[in-house]
Amino acid sequence: MKIFDLTHAYQPLFHPPDFVPSLVEKNLTEIYLPLSLAMRKGLVRRGLQLQGWTIEAWLAADDPIRGLALETLTNLKEACQRGNIEIGVSGYSHPIFPLLSDEVIKREVVEDLAVVAKFLGKPTWFWFPEGAVDQRSLTTVHKVAPDLAVVIPDGVLGKRQFSGFVKIKFADGNFQRAIVCNTLLKDIFMNAEDYQSKPPYAPEDLDWDAALQATHSGKDFVALLKALNSSEEIVLARDLENAGSKYGLAEFEERVKEVRGLAEAKLGFSSEARKGSRPDVASGRIRFALPGEIDWEATPTVGVEEVKASSWEPAAKEDDSYPYWAPRHPSQPTAKIIKAWERFVETFNRLYRPDFPKESLITLASDVPWHFLGKKEWHPNPQHSAEFARRVILPVVREIGIPDLTKAAEKLSKVVDDFIKENGT
Repeated sequence: MKIFDLTHAYQPLFHPPDFVPSLVEKNLTEIYLPLSLAMRKGLVRRGLQLQGWTIEAWLAADDPIRGLALETLTNLKEACQRGNIEIGVSGYSHPIFPLLSDEVIKREVVEDLAVVAKFLGKPTWFWFPEGAVDQRSLTTVHKVAPDLAVVIPDGVLGKRQFSGFVKIKFADGNFQRAIVCNTLLKDIFMNAEDYQSKPPYAPEDLDWDAALQATHSGKDFVALLKALNSSEEIVLARDLENAGSKYGLAEFEERVKEVRGLAEAKLGFSSEARKGSRPDVASGRIRFALPGEIDWEATPTVGVEEVKASSWEPAAKEDDSYPYWAPRHPSQPTAKIIKAWERFVETFNRLYRPDFPKESLITLASDVPWHFLGKKEWHPNPQHSAEFARRVILPVVREIGIPDLTKAAEKLSKVVDDFIKENGT
């Protein structure tokens, strides 16, 4: 079995410098730095995408965050030079692309390309923030970065529990290589431990207890991959700091979590592996591959007109592509914030100019509607969203100095504050 393990690393909410949640230092210490060391040593082989905004925010912070970040980035750059990892790129400030104008999408990609290439190495693949993509945003990314392989969820092809590779053909006859991710598998490895019970979209025959265990055990990890994929080539896309990576797949020396489980998987669980020795990895049944090893000549072609709007969410449907940040019931308080956010982004799109300072791009970050006002099992944090709107968005927009944009941002901040008061949270 060949596994293409593509990992997205993004830590939002650290602008301005005094707005730094405790999770930033914790994640750098316990996840980012030790895994970067494992990647430098060649113990972990995968594609890694690290947001440009995250990189620059780390480096703008005080120690210990800045020092931890410098060491992490140094390890990752060396890992890339050694061929242990392949670097991915995305939108600089992690916005939801289908909400943005073509101009802003292009600027987001160009900014991220510049930062990532400077600190990590030349990117070979592209990650849509939250997997949110439609025909327009895909076409816009193609115009900016036609040589990158884009990662898209299986819903884009109208499929479920599918991972593999296709070439997307555009009207001008050119192609974009696309790595298709199994959305259900991604959700299990990212969020399984957050669910109180088996989610309704999971297959009926899926043993949920076994799925939870798979985030801790190399053996169960392989079993789950096989259960959810018929192909011998599997795409596993996930977030570096979420459940399937943070806890897991087992303990390892130098605080590198998950490495031992991955090593066990590659070794095929021979008797030597169970006893703790380390026979040659090549003898195992699992191989972790990089995007550059994909055989694109053998992949089928899909016309861009066949692409369906979708996102990473397993509940996403063609008529409800982004269910978590676009609730079905407009009367819900959360929906009011989403609508306010959409109006704000529309205003930004209309008034945006390429010569604006790069810092203005953070006003497009998706944190308010996506990360902190989602479903209950996602641990929504409206107070954090309100603080983000007040302390991050408003100062930047006021500095830009465009009355209409400032007014839109002030309305957004008020709607979030009203939500806090209405719900007593």
